[in-house]
Amino acid sequence: MPPKKKNVDNEIRQPKIDKDPFKLAANDFKGEFEALLAADENLDINAKDEYGFSPLLWSIKNGHVEMATLLLSKGADIESSGIGGMRGLHLASANVKENLVALLLEHGADPDGLDEAGNTAMHWAAARGILNIVIRLLAKDADPNIKNKQGTTVNTGFTHCARSY
Repeated sequence: MPPKKKNVDNEIRQPKIDKDPFKLAANDFKGEFEALLAADENLDINAKDEYGFSPLLWSIKNGHVEMATLLLSKGADIESSGIGGMRGLHLASANVKENLVALLLEHGADPDGLDEAGNTAMHWAAARGILNIVIRLLAKDADPNIKNKQGTTVNTGFTHCARSY
């Protein structure tokens, strides 16, 4: 007698995303991420995926404040870097996520941290004309005179305008 075929329609399958900390963080599945943490006490919250991103970097890149807050509260490395050496503060500044810039600065992110091209978060914000983020960075003593690997600093006129606020 041939083996009985399984009725695939009646099987309940758990999607792979439910166990992938990178996808959970990237898609703001906070509850599912907390359940994953509770189920696996050995979960490395600072692990990196094939793109060099940690869960924290994915949450920041995609603008998920609550997920980033959770990850920071669980010990995520605030200075972890991903593609191009971009840290969370670079990603938040480059993607105009002022609320995440504020969160990261409150948690002690280095406002003068460099990516692989020598850019600071202020380089990224100024290049996009994001005055509010530049002001926040200056308020945390970010240095507008840091030269990147191309030898450029943040536009002096731009930071002068920001300092007048």
